[in-house]
Amino acid sequence: LNNPVGATALTCGQVYPAAFNTKGEIDFYTFTAQADDAVIIRAQGIGNASISVAFYSPEGVNLGGSLEKKLTSAGTYTIVVTASSNSGSGSYFVTWSRLNNSCASVLECAQVVTGTIGNTAQAPPWQFYSFPAQANDRVTIRLAETSGDLYVELYDPQGRKVGGANYLNFDATLTITGTYTILVRGYFSSDTGTYALSWLRLNNSCAPVLECAQAVTGSIGSTASAAAFGFYSFSASANDKVTVHFSEISGDLYLELYGPDGKQIQAVNSGSIDAALTLTGTYTIIVRGYYGSDTGTYSLAWQRLNNPVGAITISFGDTVSGSIDNPIEAVVYQFPVEANDKIL
Repeated sequence: LNNPVGATALTCGQVYPAAFNTKGEIDFYTFTAQADDAVIIRAQGIGNASISVAFYSPEGVNLGGSLEKKLTSAGTYTIVVTASSNSGSGSYFVTWSRLNNSCASVLECAQVVTGTIGNTAQAPPWQFYSFPAQANDRVTIRLAETSGDLYVELYDPQGRKVGGANYLNFDATLTITGTYTILVRGYFSSDTGTYALSWLRLNNSCAPVLECAQAVTGSIGSTASAAAFGFYSFSASANDKVTVHFSEISGDLYLELYGPDGKQIQAVNSGSIDAALTLTGTYTIIVRGYYGSDTGTYSLAWQRLNNPVGAITISFGDTVSGSIDNPIEAVVYQFPVEANDKIL
């Protein structure tokens, strides 16, 4: 078990397909790691194939059943995959990934990717992604299931699980600086499906800036041109009062507003969010499908109700006319008053 003969060497992040031909068959795999590396190991039988997995140190010591480990010594580690006694021939996948100094593909802040969880070499049972973050960053992890039943997990640079969700999203405050790893998998080992995935930093937001009174339209979908999430940010001051106007042109969508501290302020299925802001900083708007597979089109704008941008001043007794050309358009008027004035 230390330096086994005939073992297959696995590189970090490699998903290796293999097959059993007889009951009780044993396959050996190795990988090289450093002391204090944090690793995650996964093996999964396909269809009716039943397997068991063991993990050994360079000294040949069985490291137990948990397949998320912080390693204590440098050297070659061994993964042993055994066909269970009730299995005949069958196929399976095995992989390992390093959670510190991650070898997973980098997912940029606010980048949306699509993928498939399956049981083929092209669509394996796991997909790994990584991103750098700072201690005290507040992040949201977004998973939109476009088909199937999937699960997303987040691991910190020391290999500790931060959180996970069956669908939609979870928010987390990160405690250490380093590279974090996202794992997408089936909810149960046999589950497959397709997904869209993204992450967003809610403090010091990386979302595109939406200016006050700027109106935008967008699409929520599952393609590169119509991503599963729409991200926007804007700057505001403590005691500002804002309205975020949201119009669903088609589909069933959802709107969320987060503060600079990464806490959700409000969320609505349709209509507007009106909020008195308590912090100075950058606020984040997220548009998504109401459920993971929901799609649609929308228009969106926000306006500051104290000191509004582009407001037209009217005087007492003025009569004005105007037109509204699309559902999100708003014309703002303002007029001066004195305390105790009564208006009609």
